[in-house]
Amino acid sequence: FTHGMKYIGCRLTERKGGQAVKVKLPADENDLLHDFVKRAVRRFRKKDAGVESLEVEDAEVEKAFRRVSSVTCEGYDLSEYVHNPAASLHDLNSTDTPIFSSGIDILLPPTTNSLTENPKKKAKLVCSRDVLLRKVVVPQSMDFLQWEGDIEIEPDIQDQIKQKLYSLFEEIDLGYCDPAQESKLSTNAGHLQSTLCFIQKHWKVLLRADFPFIPDTEEYHQSKLLLSLQGTIRGKKQVEKISSKKIVAHIKIMNDLRWIDFAGEGMKPPIDFLKNEVRILCKLLHRHKDKLSGNLNEKVQGLLNPESASKKNAVTTAFKNALRTVPLSDKEFHSEIDHPFTKKMSSRGRPGDFQKCVNAAVANVISQIKGRKFYDPMFLTDNAMNIEEFGKACNTVCLDSQKRSTFREAFRKKLAEGEAGLKFHIYGKVNAGQNPDYIFVWKVPFSNGDNHVGNVAKAIIECQKMAPKQMGREAVRHFDAIITQISEIPVGARDALRNYLFFGDPNPDNSIADDYVQFIMNLAAGHPIDESLFVDKRINNSRGGKGIGATGYDDFWMACKEVLLPNSATEERRHSDTVYASGAHSIPNLVTLATEILQKKVDGGTFDSLPPIPSTEWVRLQFVPSRDDNAAAERFTGRLEAKRAIQTRTLRKEHIDQHWVNSMTRYYLEWMVELKKKYDGVEFFGQDDKAKIAVGDKVAISTGVRANNKGIVLVGDDDALRALDHDFHAANLIASATLRCNIPDEVSGSFFIGDDDGVGQIFVTIRDAIFDPSNVFDHCAQLIDTLRRKGLNPTVLVLQTDGGPDHSMKRVAVQLALIATFKELDIDHFVVLRCAPNGSARNKIERSMSVLNLGLAHVATRRGDMDPWAEKAAMNASSMQAVRDVAKEVEGEQQQGAEDMVVLRMKLATLGIVESASISLTKYMQAMQAEDKIRSSTISSVLSFLGIDVSEFASASVAGTVETAGGVETVTDATLPRSVLKAKHAKASMAASRNFYEEWKASMAVPINAISERFSYLKTADRPVVVTPRVPSEAVAALHAQLESIDPAYSSAVFLKDHLKKVPKMLAFIDTHVAATPYSYSVQKCNNVECCGELRTPVANGVRDLVMQRQPTPQADTKRKGHFLSRAQALVESASVPSSVVDLSALPSVIGDPLKVDARKKTKRDTAVAKVLNLKSWDAKKVRGVLKCYHCAKPRCIYSPVEATYNAATTALQQKMESVSGRFSCGDLLFEDSHHLSKVLVQQQALTCATRIEKGYFNHRDRKLKLPDICIYCGEEGAEDSLLCQPQLVERKLTGGKICFPLCVNCLKGGKKVLKTGRKSAANIRKEKVGASS
Repeated sequence: FTHGMKYIGCRLTERKGGQAVKVKLPADENDLLHDFVKRAVRRFRKKDAGVESLEVEDAEVEKAFRRVSSVTCEGYDLSEYVHNPAASLHDLNSTDTPIFSSGIDILLPPTTNSLTENPKKKAKLVCSRDVLLRKVVVPQSMDFLQWEGDIEIEPDIQDQIKQKLYSLFEEIDLGYCDPAQESKLSTNAGHLQSTLCFIQKHWKVLLRADFPFIPDTEEYHQSKLLLSLQGTIRGKKQVEKISSKKIVAHIKIMNDLRWIDFAGEGMKPPIDFLKNEVRILCKLLHRHKDKLSGNLNEKVQGLLNPESASKKNAVTTAFKNALRTVPLSDKEFHSEIDHPFTKKMSSRGRPGDFQKCVNAAVANVISQIKGRKFYDPMFLTDNAMNIEEFGKACNTVCLDSQKRSTFREAFRKKLAEGEAGLKFHIYGKVNAGQNPDYIFVWKVPFSNGDNHVGNVAKAIIECQKMAPKQMGREAVRHFDAIITQISEIPVGARDALRNYLFFGDPNPDNSIADDYVQFIMNLAAGHPIDESLFVDKRINNSRGGKGIGATGYDDFWMACKEVLLPNSATEERRHSDTVYASGAHSIPNLVTLATEILQKKVDGGTFDSLPPIPSTEWVRLQFVPSRDDNAAAERFTGRLEAKRAIQTRTLRKEHIDQHWVNSMTRYYLEWMVELKKKYDGVEFFGQDDKAKIAVGDKVAISTGVRANNKGIVLVGDDDALRALDHDFHAANLIASATLRCNIPDEVSGSFFIGDDDGVGQIFVTIRDAIFDPSNVFDHCAQLIDTLRRKGLNPTVLVLQTDGGPDHSMKRVAVQLALIATFKELDIDHFVVLRCAPNGSARNKIERSMSVLNLGLAHVATRRGDMDPWAEKAAMNASSMQAVRDVAKEVEGEQQQGAEDMVVLRMKLATLGIVESASISLTKYMQAMQAEDKIRSSTISSVLSFLGIDVSEFASASVAGTVETAGGVETVTDATLPRSVLKAKHAKASMAASRNFYEEWKASMAVPINAISERFSYLKTADRPVVVTPRVPSEAVAALHAQLESIDPAYSSAVFLKDHLKKVPKMLAFIDTHVAATPYSYSVQKCNNVECCGELRTPVANGVRDLVMQRQPTPQADTKRKGHFLSRAQALVESASVPSSVVDLSALPSVIGDPLKVDARKKTKRDTAVAKVLNLKSWDAKKVRGVLKCYHCAKPRCIYSPVEATYNAATTALQQKMESVSGRFSCGDLLFEDSHHLSKVLVQQQALTCATRIEKGYFNHRDRKLKLPDICIYCGEEGAEDSLLCQPQLVERKLTGGKICFPLCVNCLKGGKKVLKTGRKSAANIRKEKVGASS
């Protein structure tokens, strides 16, 4: 479109006052009204079909366009301009007809309306008898039934169904060719109309769902007749009672439909289709007819069988009216509650408190039923029915039996109404007298399977077995509640009394204290009882008015806080009121540790005796509850300000630059959103490597992904989800993920996958981590491959990474790879963003990892088996580097084997020559009858003359020596040299043929293919995860070729900062095309066509200017402290400042941490002072005195260049210390640097209480001031067994032959290292050597 493009709203209706279909269409100002209306009709046809992506035929659009009866804008009729070839939207737009702002209204009457402008011409009629006798073929064009109605009046339900039915006939090409056919088709249509009206009226009962919902049954969903009813509207309320006679009548009507008059090849498909639709309707009616017949048979059986009639009377009143209630015995019954077939209680007005309690109780039970498995019975206790809440509503603590019975009856009546979308069964028993009834409920599926009857029978048997136990438990609960309300009897005595009354034994399971058991026995026997058992133990909750909230356990609670909070005295350092306790691993352990603390205080005289110790249960109730919304939370006091929690791994380390990076990222997100509204040539991608996937060597090990749900296994397959119990492995896989991010319409939308209209998708490539590790050029080639796979050719590309080793923009290799990608894709503007350190969780690509984790959960992997020689070589390789070393070793053996093969082939050839020459000469000498010695010497001479050394072969032919009577005799074997050489050649050939890399690659292909298959099953927003293969080496070579085109001196060896000196043209390209910050990298085309080519972004509508807009860096907002400027503000302020895109003046890491900056300033000051005063790095000889810190008690040195001047200033030093009451702190200067005494009494300022003791403190042989040895870390003094000086360190062999500083035992145990001076002690070296040798 041109710059005059507008979006105009269109409202299309089929009749005046009807519901409009609203669409918004783009249009140019100069478009004709005729063309715009036709586009609107095409869009309407798409929406009417229900598939937006469906292509509508031009003929169908023309047909619908001719049916347009009026086009209006703000009440003005524009119909006469629809066919005017000169009437453009711009010309028709005015104050009275504001087309661009108000849109237009189009009236499109239904297809079957007889009042259309161009009615269909009838084809020539054909006699039905000729059609039946197949004398003629039904013509392709025929006449259709037409609905004649006034479009100004809203049609009733009969007209609505007739209109839908006639439209369906036309859609399936079912018409008539003569008056007889027209009459028969009209009659059949009337019968179908009547039945469809009946089904629509009784929809809720027949389809068992609220109108117009169709249950998840494939057959019903495919019925076009039922689907056509969904668009109808009935004024009256749905009727839920159906007469069996009416159902039978409609079934008969459907069965009597005759289609014999409609024959021929052209008529067969629509008639077959309609017969199938009628069959579905009959099946629907038969289903309910069978249900009503079953209920009737049960009633008849009850009348014929008096015994069954008496059973019926035993059913609870609430379930008597249920359609499927069957008595099982004189007191038991079974009922099926199906929502569409239940009676509703009449309700007038708003429900009272009583009914509210009933409704809430039923809703609670319904939710519990939905959460249980099918055929899993649940006993309805008083607690499940929330009967206590009813008591609160009645302001009655203890409900009598009559009120309980009233509530139960109302509850069951409400439960008998059922719940939409739920079908359940009830088993109950009616008890006579005051004994309460009981009922069980369980959920069943809507469609009864083959095992339904058996499962129901099992559930009833299980209920019968459970009933006595459940009723006994209810009786126990009632007893406890009643006794607790009427008496303050202790719990132990109450339980003993209950056991005695119910079981005859006060302590059947030996769980009650003996005192309470004896109390009940004495009470039953009439003996005197111990009244001290009834003393109120709550006296421990008060200390005689010693303070609000004080208890008798205050001393114990303070001891508990010492366990949980070792530094509880420093209240100002606590940042929250809740402490997640880890000082004790359990409550009994907490009681033990607190008791030990109190016992130490008793031994030390703080307490005269051990304070009271509460029970572990009472300690537990002093914690903060884990859930505040739980009913049990009311019992907790929270006195200890601690709670029990499970360790989670959700903490994030925040970098100082994170806020700045968030602002810059938002700038670019807003830029992309703004650009996407004008231009489609922008893409947003993310790249990252998932954590390495562990692969077992011999045994499968877990991938390491912690699953948040259970896996699916076959019943009985207990080993399906088992893996090795350790993680010893060398093999790993790398899953390199690439995310095509969605760009929403608003910056608050989803940049991940997007909604149904989003474009986000995940791409993943799996590689071997050992021989195919991550490489930045591979990542860039994979990104290019993904873009081309999707057919994308953007001119603007934004890439977001985590700044790891493969994406760190500080590395020259990464910068060059990004430039190569920019050139390869011919992009106008390429932006790369990275997160702050430790902030990768905010990257869009990170959300992909949770999706990929679904494919790795419950998975254990191992590599495939290699050849035995390869498995043996890798057997002891326990790390990735070890496997690489094995590969290099095998590669070396392979090269050596190839070289040995060449040598051995030459030796074998030489041996063949020797053997042939020896045979020929031997035959010749034998013919000359020469002696053996002469013969042998002659052969040797000839071979020597030929240059062949036979000594090697002669020694190789010696098989052994044998001692004989005449001496030692040598045994030779002429075939031995050849056999040995062949064996060596075979061994060398085997070594030369081994390729460990290929063996490992084939082995790792097994888990790679398995995991790739699992990944391919994953979907996000119905878009599958695409597993792409590894890019070939040619793709990476293409990137290097692009860099060579910029600078011919470039090669793949250029990857360091020092190497850039070799490529000056590359440096010049970076200077003119790149704008970089620590967290962004922007590459743009220049205006030189020979350098970068033409810009591909269009100029129109300001798109190119927006594409080439580099975003400024965030700057501090002076009006909002701690915030940065918005993008709009930043663009305004940076409009005239070109350097704003790389301005880092507001970057926190550049500004620096105030504490670190202050520490650096102090260190710099100390260095300068030491240099000016010639203290030689704070020489120990210049130490004249020490001051102890008021906080840490560490001694800090006072230096003075000249001793005399120090002595003269001691008075001033003493006065200064008195003025501050002796409260000197580490790093405090007694005199500022501007004071003259600061040059006499010199101090180091870069000291804190955490800094170790200054080295100048320790005694120097030329210094008069002698100080005691102390630990260089903590400053503690001590004896030889606690403070390790030079002799003790030598004994422990910790000096390494050097002079060391003193160290205490505690610091050494705490992991502190022995600090050594640069001086060596020869005596110490000898001592340690002697000690080691001894």
